[in-house]
Amino acid sequence: MKHYIYLVFTLLLSISLFSQNIELNEDIEKRISEMDLLIIDEPSAENYYIRGYLKYNKFLYREALSDYDKAISLEEKSEYFFSRAMLKDKIEDYKGAIADYSVCIKLNETPKKAFFNRAFSKSSINDLSGALEDYNKSLEIDPENKGAYLNIGIIKKEQSKFAEAIKAFDKAIIIDSKFIDAIQNRAIAKSMLNDKDAITDFNRVIELNPKSGEAYLNRALHYINHKTKGTSCSDLKLANSYGITRARELITKYCN
Repeated sequence: MKHYIYLVFTLLLSISLFSQNIELNEDIEKRISEMDLLIIDEPSAENYYIRGYLKYNKFLYREALSDYDKAISLEEKSEYFFSRAMLKDKIEDYKGAIADYSVCIKLNETPKKAFFNRAFSKSSINDLSGALEDYNKSLEIDPENKGAYLNIGIIKKEQSKFAEAIKAFDKAIIIDSKFIDAIQNRAIAKSMLNDKDAITDFNRVIELNPKSGEAYLNRALHYINHKTKGTSCSDLKLANSYGITRARELITKYCN
């Protein structure tokens, strides 16, 4: 039985407000109160949108959703659909997010972020072929999108298409030679193929982040699964010291 840890799909998103440039004050609640008063006098789509964004940043997702809904009912702007889609991802309404990203794509001339985010939403409902299609569309617009290559690789890895996964991770690493997530995932894919170069990648992850408990655990599991000489017990102990609790069971099993 293989013991490899498979990393979860990585959502590489940041808040994107398109043309709307909102700077949050330290006291968001005060800003929300100010918007409450402003909306009484000027109930515009933009004001509902701004208040929704502020509430989103206070983790008041249901209230933020209500404000985004109101903004969209008054004016259908690409950024409004995009922000509402991101919120729906947060509350795990992935089908709703996909619908909003789709509208955003229709309204926006260069929708690379919407394709990328929609791909994540699709992967979350196990529409992996649809996710791959959207990641590739985002790459047509931005060939340097390392996150798209990473997530393509992760999908291929989850499909046990390890050689294809490695090719995707290679492209991400060409763009960013210190892209730890891509190097770690490539190491796991290589290990699944019993490729000795997996150790080189695990070593590189540890070099870049000496406190990566997952890297120590995965390197130990590579040694164990392939019955190769290595520092599996010391790696397991280091993984445990960095908070990887699963390492304790393996220490008991393999290091007595």
